[in-house]
Amino acid sequence: MSFRQMLANAAPDKETALTLGVFDGVHLGHCHLLRRLVQLASPPLIPLVLTFTNHPVTVLRPGTSVGHLTTPEEKIELLKLQGVEAVVSLEFTKELSQISAHDFTSILFDSLGMRGLVVGPDAALGRNREGDLDFLKKCGDEMGFWVESAEPFALDGSAVKSRIIRS
Repeated sequence: MSFRQMLANAAPDKETALTLGVFDGVHLGHCHLLRRLVQLASPPLIPLVLTFTNHPVTVLRPGTSVGHLTTPEEKIELLKLQGVEAVVSLEFTKELSQISAHDFTSILFDSLGMRGLVVGPDAALGRNREGDLDFLKKCGDEMGFWVESAEPFALDGSAVKSRIIRS
């Protein structure tokens, strides 16, 4: 089944504002991003998270191991506690890693009814992370969705990130 088909099968019946990422642990930095998503989604859009069951680095750098802070079920529960109405969980695969940023964005728009996208300050998507914030805003202007980058979240002067929490 193609990435497009998997998303179409999981899509809610309403248009969405979404964010995407691993969201392991749903820590304070994630909660900061999710609050912004929920705030901006307000009806008629529903807040949706596209997440991965595995960490992309394990596919992009075979042999790399990443420990998990939460189980997939715990992660979904924690995301919903933040006000997220829909969660789509997919396996990150080699095939998925080869989709261009433009095609990836187009698939999100068409398959998930994406009309808004909230990303973290260092987010990038698509093959070789080519879809940075400027690219996404340009795509949004062309396709008809808005893009917002959440401000970085810091605690005691340090960025809150999953890899830092794991270590």
